[in-house]
Amino acid sequence: MAKYLTDIGLYSSLEEHNVNFAWETNFLELLFFDCLPKVETKGISKVVVTACRSVSGDPLKLIVNPDVIEYSGVFDFDAYQKADKASRKRMALDFLFGSLTQVAKIKGWDSIPFKVAFEEVLAKKFVNERVWGKPVTGPVRMKAQTWCHFDSDKAQIYVVFSQMKKQLGRVFVTEAKPSISCINKIVGKLEWETERDVKLTSRDGLSSWRCSVPA
Repeated sequence: MAKYLTDIGLYSSLEEHNVNFAWETNFLELLFFDCLPKVETKGISKVVVTACRSVSGDPLKLIVNPDVIEYSGVFDFDAYQKADKASRKRMALDFLFGSLTQVAKIKGWDSIPFKVAFEEVLAKKFVNERVWGKPVTGPVRMKAQTWCHFDSDKAQIYVVFSQMKKQLGRVFVTEAKPSISCINKIVGKLEWETERDVKLTSRDGLSSWRCSVPA
């Protein structure tokens, strides 16, 4: 039985399947969870927050697994669709934070960690930048590692080069749709081809990109 929360999800309800809400908020749920201190849940491992136009009945219910719960909350999709990119991010964050706070209240959890995560996301200005994959050491002990700027409309993938713990620079490789699964499809095998050149191959082996250590 799970003792702490290990994952959160943010989705739109089925009637809003034509809205790219899940795509545009994938970066946010990952960033929010990264900023989230431990939340003791006494058996719940994941909370799925679902944005709905209206909610009837109990907003909190179990999903298939007994340690996963779903909270349904009312969300203004019309305002969201009309808003600009920055405003959409803030609307999604406010909804996620408010929903998780309600879950904490219903379940008797400590809500302070959610407040901490909320404030940390704002402090980071919604920037989700992270390494993606393990570092690979080259022939002259330089290291290369894939790195991602994960935003609401796209994910930009780079290769970061370093030596003796000093970063030598990063090189843009390609873009992916704003989804963890799409990024994972691209970030496959990273390997050195020469002392200064690396190749990134997609997980399915059908695409590859090459780049060099910045001069």
